[in-house]
Amino acid sequence: MAQINNGSPPDFGDKSHPPAALHRGSDRKVMLEQANQMKHLSDAIPDDIQKLSQGVISKDLGERLKKIEKLAKRLREQVQQ
Repeated sequence: MAQINNGSPPDFGDKSHPPAALHRGSDRKVMLEQANQMKHLSDAIPDDIQKLSQGVISKDLGERLKKIEKLAKRLREQVQQ
């Protein structure tokens, strides 16, 4: 069934107030640590992908990708609280 658009953009919530998780100092520190850890893990991935084209696979690549995925999931959950 088609939705009727009255010309105004959809309201996705009040963006003037950050999520509650960002108001708590300790939560922000944990989130920042997780983000930094995720960045550190992801920094080596382009080199590992380049090596794949040469037939060399890093033994840690799969594990790093899984860890990044877990960290991203936790961060996403914390931001959406």
